[in-house]
Amino acid sequence: MSVKPLCPYFGDTARHVWAWAVEHGDNPLLRIVVAGYDDGRELPDGWFAIERTEHGGYGNASGNANRHRERLWCSPHCIDVRAMPLFGGAA
Repeated sequence: MSVKPLCPYFGDTARHVWAWAVEHGDNPLLRIVVAGYDDGRELPDGWFAIERTEHGGYGNASGNANRHRERLWCSPHCIDVRAMPLFGGAA
């Protein structure tokens, strides 16, 4: 008995999510954030990346080099929290 995946893009999900996000990133009604590992991708105009490093839990496990590659890619209409005082930026 074979089982069909729920998603027709099973295995290519990340690639399809990124394609959808870029296609809809200019929509002012959407604030899109895609999470993943840094893979050297070029960001479309207006997009920005927030680098993350997990400091606890599974992400802090010994030898987990991926914890330094975590990224949040934000569409142009996202609010850049890095510039807010609460998050360590200037007022």
